[in-house]
Amino acid sequence: MDDPQSLTDYVFLALVNIANFIGIVYNIPQMLHTYRTKNTASISNLFLNLRILCSVLWLSYSIYYTQWSLFVSWISTLLSSLFLWYYAYLGPNGRYKEVLCPTWHQELIAV
Repeated sequence: MDDPQSLTDYVFLALVNIANFIGIVYNIPQMLHTYRTKNTASISNLFLNLRILCSVLWLSYSIYYTQWSLFVSWISTLLSSLFLWYYAYLGPNGRYKEVLCPTWHQELIAV
């Protein structure tokens, strides 16, 4: 532990773990709000779709380079984005529910 590089590594490992925890937790309030209100009107389509694309790209990178701290962070972002995407597009008040899921099929995905 006398090695300064070793101490630096431990500090950054701790920071990465704290960041991953925050990255998981910061999604929860929006997900709860969306679940309770079933309303995603204030969430931009472009934001949501770019967030999903960005998550997939970072996940690919983290898998290829075996960066598991990045993987944990971006998998939580992807899962929360997919949750919001569902409510934005297919949920009870979804913007494109009729287009993406005809009336006869809506009974199967009713929440």
